[in-house]
Amino acid sequence: MPRILIADDSSTMRKMIRRAVLSAGFSDDDLQLVENGAEALEVIDADPPKLLVSDVNMPVMDGRTLLNILSSRGLTEQMSVVMVTSVSATRVLLELTRLGADKVVRKPFKPTELGAVLAEYLALAEPPPEPEPEPAPEGFDSGMDPELLALLAQANEAEPTDPFDEAVAQVLGDLAFVQADRVPPEVPQRSVLYTAAVEVYEPELMVLELMAERQVVEELAANLVGEPPQDDGDVLDALAELTNVLAGAWHTPETADDAGFGLPMLDVICPGKAPDDLRAYTLDGDPNSCLFVRLAELAEEEAA
Repeated sequence: MPRILIADDSSTMRKMIRRAVLSAGFSDDDLQLVENGAEALEVIDADPPKLLVSDVNMPVMDGRTLLNILSSRGLTEQMSVVMVTSVSATRVLLELTRLGADKVVRKPFKPTELGAVLAEYLALAEPPPEPEPEPAPEGFDSGMDPELLALLAQANEAEPTDPFDEAVAQVLGDLAFVQADRVPPEVPQRSVLYTAAVEVYEPELMVLELMAERQVVEELAANLVGEPPQDDGDVLDALAELTNVLAGAWHTPETADDAGFGLPMLDVICPGKAPDDLRAYTLDGDPNSCLFVRLAELAEEEAA
């Protein structure tokens, strides 16, 4: 029986978690990957692994239901459980912990950081060392008055940025290793755009949509999992996962009972049909490599 069981409905996220596991010194022989909680439960009933890494929002059987069943059967005492989720609601995170999760990792994450967490629970590596403090700049007087230091820090702060732009930069930086900079949108109306949309319903009804030309999504997909996508399914799944993580990083309310957003919906936009109300972000400063984002209000009767 493989020592690590990974349960996630997104093929992109399964590959990302696999990449994190490999970065921690494990091999594919240590892994088994499944697509939902029901499949994970079958594997665990047959022979429990040493570590379960599970998503929370999955079809067929979600991660909370899986964890609840494992806890009721006493199986959480036989294995370590790490939940990986976009949910930030405190109530949900506490519930997962009370049900037996040893660790809840929020998306977006850096593969090496997740790998270190998983290695820690398998007792094959020490927890990552604390970063060394940065040396004080030359001429800096560490004995300066704290109020003066606070004023200096405030004077050196950059102008506040849009919270959504910050979320985009964080997600693309942490997961896809690219720098995203907001630019005036110039939508490529002659191109086919791949698109993934998610309905956000807490605290208000909105739709969040990501879209980009195929070659851009291919590059992002390759960065996400460390290998080129095999087909359109891999390409669209990568865009869906980015949309899912961005929804959690930007708009998940701290007090909601669930994620506050739905599952991503995939589509393509024909040439000349792209909407005009878009935000655009260049990737690594390349004007020919852009990700487009649309935020739109959603009427209650339109919500699925």
